[in-house]
Amino acid sequence: MSEYFIVTAKDYERHKSLPEALGVRDFLRRHCPDSQLFVHRCKASLHSAKHFPKMVELLRDIVRDGLTPDNLTRARVLLITVDNRRDMPISPNAPPEFQPRCAA
Repeated sequence: MSEYFIVTAKDYERHKSLPEALGVRDFLRRHCPDSQLFVHRCKASLHSAKHFPKMVELLRDIVRDGLTPDNLTRARVLLITVDNRRDMPISPNAPPEFQPRCAA
């Protein structure tokens, strides 16, 4: 299950980092030792939205050059990347913008 929804009557405080959230959880544990407390990681935006600039660039190239074999390959890679939410191996033949970034 990659996503789920929870309905609540309370607007919960959002923490900017995991250590901050864990600190609040530990504080609440000391004051309410019988309570079960959980920290949930939430995403503020859709994962595929980060690929939107690549899609716009691809569409501009298709309008300018037509559906060339290179543009078709880029379109296939982009659609597979956006459609698949799991980490997937990237083909060594994929365009440079789809290659993983080097760890710094």
